[in-house]
Amino acid sequence: MIKFLDLEKINNRFRVEIDDRIKAILDKGWYLQGEENEKFTKNFAHYCGSKYCVGVANGLDAINLIIRAYGFKEGDEIIVPSNTYIATILAVSENGCTPVLVEPDINTYNINPDLIEEKITDKTKAIIVVHLYGQAVQMKKIWAIAKKYNLKVIEDSAQAHGAIYRSSASAPLAGEVSEGQRGVFSAHQNYSVSAPLAGEVPEGGRGVNHRYYAPYIKEFARQMRKEMTLQEVKLWQHIRKEQLGVKFRRQVAIDNKYIADFACLDKRLIIEVDGGQHCESQSDIQRTFYLEKENFRIIRFWNNEIDKNLEGCLNFILEELNNTPLRPSDTSPARGADKLCANILTNPSDTSFARGVDELCANTLTNSSDTSFARGVDKLCANTLTNSSDTSFAKGADELCANTLTNPSDTYTAMGIDALRVGNLSDASAFSFYPGKNLGCMGDGGAITTNDEKLYKKIKAIANYGSDRKYHHIYKGVNSRLDEIQAAVLDVKLKYLDSDNARRREISKYYRENIKNPKIILPQVYDEISHVWHVFAIRTENRDEFQKYLDSKGIQTLIHYPTPPHKQGAYKEWENKSYPISEEIHRTILSLPISPVLTDEEVQKVVEVINEY
Repeated sequence: MIKFLDLEKINNRFRVEIDDRIKAILDKGWYLQGEENEKFTKNFAHYCGSKYCVGVANGLDAINLIIRAYGFKEGDEIIVPSNTYIATILAVSENGCTPVLVEPDINTYNINPDLIEEKITDKTKAIIVVHLYGQAVQMKKIWAIAKKYNLKVIEDSAQAHGAIYRSSASAPLAGEVSEGQRGVFSAHQNYSVSAPLAGEVPEGGRGVNHRYYAPYIKEFARQMRKEMTLQEVKLWQHIRKEQLGVKFRRQVAIDNKYIADFACLDKRLIIEVDGGQHCESQSDIQRTFYLEKENFRIIRFWNNEIDKNLEGCLNFILEELNNTPLRPSDTSPARGADKLCANILTNPSDTSFARGVDELCANTLTNSSDTSFARGVDKLCANTLTNSSDTSFAKGADELCANTLTNPSDTYTAMGIDALRVGNLSDASAFSFYPGKNLGCMGDGGAITTNDEKLYKKIKAIANYGSDRKYHHIYKGVNSRLDEIQAAVLDVKLKYLDSDNARRREISKYYRENIKNPKIILPQVYDEISHVWHVFAIRTENRDEFQKYLDSKGIQTLIHYPTPPHKQGAYKEWENKSYPISEEIHRTILSLPISPVLTDEEVQKVVEVINEY
């Protein structure tokens, strides 16, 4: 039987690390509100690109606490998609608010922004967007509506950990990626690929000239080889000694765009070694989705992992090398470290070349903590930033994305960086870490991310009995906390999330390119990096019969979801209402197996069996 989701196999990959972390917790005897919670919430906030994160007991609590903290009154209306999982709607009802259902786009299954405005009244206070099945909602219109009517935007990100939204992405469907969406992204997280000295721009250049910057990548790479950390040296020595059967290079420039600690170009495998944590900043996000598009896989290790469990690190590298993933039919060969592949750019003035990161090479900058560069304009744009850790950059002389913001503190876009992770697309975002999620714990867990410090502090207090400090209660609060063991499990798994999502994308692409049965309606994607494929949902008539057929062939499937919220007994006051698009989706939807541990053979069998139906 090909399982829909093999949680045992998924979690066994991290068993050694998880066991070590849990043992450390048991040895310390501290189980709530401790170091593990603090570490994970900090890392997850950084990963999402947000300033703050609160760990809570589950995803439903996360939505509930956001609504509660905003203090909406009984009878206030909150817009939600009509085909969401019922938890989104339950949180609205729990706070005495009225859920107002809006139909989804039949192609993406996400809320249809064109249908929202007609549902807004003088009682409307917020819009909850649900990144259903793992695909980021197209937010641009929603931001505009929220600005026009002064509404809060809340994300239900329970199924979309790691998905990336780009407002400039057009809508190529069924996996197509237009050439215009490709670009040049950021360099290694500790080095800037800006002009060599203090943000100099090449003569005559308002746009970023890729060929001008390319030589400095190699220069940085050479410098990095001289400055390898003890852990990098230790890992490199063992990589060279081990008979891995492939060639690794150290501090290597990938396509003259990004410096990898170690890379095997033949296997499209990159190894990163990071000191404190290896979650990504805003500019690092662009690096990641470039590498994913180029079919690289990324392994990340902490320094202390190499110090304490070097053998485990080497075993994991071997496992990745032996796992040959499905390759899309149009995969280009490894292009080598020295070759500049400029043909992926269609417009030099629109290159997504992040010219600054949170920490920049000291020998190129006077002060690495507060310097930022305008990307293709003549002046330093640091004065537009309120926090150096939240640095983001104007994308060119022609357009500054900041003009889409309600005010400079809004987080609807990152001041011009056209790539934001789910969890940083709204006023506040709710996550679930239910075991089956792309980032799942070993029990229940949830989190809230936001850039609003006041909201963060209020939610944190409400979730802890309304207490801002021990025995001091300023709100009538609840008990909703992420325990230390779950936080530790999540922190271990977080560093593998991007590579797991990349594998999900590979499987999805194979399904979409090879399932040819006309009875099957495949999911559509407006931008490949926007989807992390928590669920691969197809639609078909006679869904139940088709599910039985797959089961008879040894393929387990699930239905997400069989009954729409307005037809549930909990909301029988809606039973006479009609939401035909949702009803059609729930009648025909079926989820195929998809997970990072599915083998190529299993994926191919799923395709063969479906095509034979």
